Amino acid sequence: MGKLKIACDKNGMALIEVLVAVGLFTLLSAAFFLQMASFSQFESTIFNSNSAIESVASEVEMLQNTPYSKLYDIADKKGGVLALNISNGKATPINSNYESIISQDLSLQSKIAFPKSLKGVMYVYIDKVNKSMGHLLDVYVSISFAAPNSQQVIGEDRHLDGTLSSAEDKNTNGRADSPISLSTSIYDPL
Repeated sequence: MGKLKIACDKNGMALIEVLVAVGLFTLLSAAFFLQMASFSQFESTIFNSNSAIESVASEVEMLQNTPYSKLYDIADKKGGVLALNISNGKATPINSNYESIISQDLSLQSKIAFPKSLKGVMYVYIDKVNKSMGHLLDVYVSISFAAPNSQQVIGEDRHLDGTLSSAEDKNTNGRADSPISLSTSIYDPL
């Protein structure tokens, strides 16, 4: 039986072997760092999504604590659409309808905290639904916001200007839909 002989060059590695090894290392390093950059962007998008969910939930809670007559008045006389611009941790009304709700109780307004990194528009839709046992208001709150460090906008309001154009309203329901939204009903037995 013969012994298995391993070819070994006493002069070391050839230049082509070194170039292939350096090329593979460079390619794998670039892929690794690109993946790390995308994970960082993904993490900041998740942070803003969680902040947006918390903000929408706080808004719904504030609306549920608002007197029914004030919400009914907004749904009846002012079109029922409210918009709030969010930037630098502050929320400012885009339309005057919103001021009538926020000015009613400053303690409720102070509970809604927005992180400085969240930039977007929150929409509140209040629709009347008449029932035989009383009045029911359907309240839908959604938020459209820009993902940090990218051109991606989450929600239908692509321009984040507080107005929903027909080109932005993909499902033509007249609402700024978003994956981050809450809906509730507010009932007044009269």
